[in-house]
Amino acid sequence: MSHYSEEQLLQALHQCEVEPIHQISQIQSHGALLVLSADSQHLVLQASENLSSFFDLPLDGVLGKSLVELLGTESAMQIKQLIRNIGKENTITSLVNVMLRQEHSNLQVRLFVSGAMFVLEFLPDDGYQTECPQELFTLMKQALPNSDADADTGTDSDYFAQIVTLVRQFTGFDRVMIYRFDANWDGEVIAESRVDTASSYLGLHFPASDIPPQARRLYTCNLVREVADIENQSVSVLPALNPVSKGPLDMTYSILRSFSPVHIEYLKNMGVQVACRTQTFYI
Repeated sequence: MSHYSEEQLLQALHQCEVEPIHQISQIQSHGALLVLSADSQHLVLQASENLSSFFDLPLDGVLGKSLVELLGTESAMQIKQLIRNIGKENTITSLVNVMLRQEHSNLQVRLFVSGAMFVLEFLPDDGYQTECPQELFTLMKQALPNSDADADTGTDSDYFAQIVTLVRQFTGFDRVMIYRFDANWDGEVIAESRVDTASSYLGLHFPASDIPPQARRLYTCNLVREVADIENQSVSVLPALNPVSKGPLDMTYSILRSFSPVHIEYLKNMGVQVACRTQTFYI
């Protein structure tokens, strides 16, 4: 077992608190990312280095191209409609038909706004239920008030147990938990629904340092996060500095954004391996 001094531990905690995780400039490799200019041509300003796995173009052949040049008129029109529809929302998701290796295929496309730019995230259409995670979140919020009547006749624990069961039914996750935070942001797992083979975390306590302030802020902005495989190598978003902002891309609303190495180690310690989705909502 490794032993660290109190000073080393405090330094590590400070590094976690100040780490700019929203500007990590890397994504998980099961998807791809494009950053588009806000003008009518929607030129490609940045792209993930694995883009050729999705489109038959090398990375250096993508940068500077317009959306129409990259995807063709039909697919570009579908995405431009998403841009028109996003309005005041931060994200919007849809299936878009694109040409992949001379064949038409559906991809899940998630659009979010980053500063004065639009960011597209492409994921394979894996048939995960019929709704995207953000739409599942909306359905769950609509269903929760239906349980309010039961809250007056039962205990808090009964009410929270119903909620985690409801969420797991909607999502198909192996485990769903409810955390309760105190005034110091120390947390306790107060309800849980899980498959029989998953270990239980019910009743466990976690210090506030497990979820540093900037991570809590991101969870209040981007309510859905997932990691497909903690052993998977991340891929970079290139160029590293965005040509418009002159800095790293703000990935606050990204669903593909890679996780901090510290968080990956944390998940390993918890025994999490694949398909970990974090769905955040407030009660």
